[in-house]
Amino acid sequence: MSGTQVAKFRLFGSFLILTGYRLLSNPYRKVPDVSLQVRWIKLSKKLFVGNLSFQTTENDITDAFARCGAVETVSIITDRDTGRSKGFGFITMSEEDADKAIAQLNGSQLDGRALTVNEAKPMVKRDFGGGGRSGGGRNRY
Repeated sequence: MSGTQVAKFRLFGSFLILTGYRLLSNPYRKVPDVSLQVRWIKLSKKLFVGNLSFQTTENDITDAFARCGAVETVSIITDRDTGRSKGFGFITMSEEDADKAIAQLNGSQLDGRALTVNEAKPMVKRDFGGGGRSGGGRNRY
């Protein structure tokens, strides 16, 4: 007989606790053996950083945000055709550090521009469906 695996998640402060139970079937025991595995997962928060200068680099952003805590990832969004910065990006930090960064850096100056720093919102999928033509003209068969 094979065992059954069950995983449970619990929020503890800024940590997500993953608790895994493995029930081991033993035909000679009336009560199954249970092994317990606990892992602590630090939660992260993704921040939107807007009004960036076109000359601002990922290293510049990392240096500015490092004063508030450890920076996990930084990405500046670029135009796919020209490769030029679109003037905004995203940064990932722990929840406490991200909240501190929003409070300290929103409105602060970086490369001569006042930064906009807030929690990133989920990307909304836009429909680029073909749809019909609108406007004047004759109706055709």
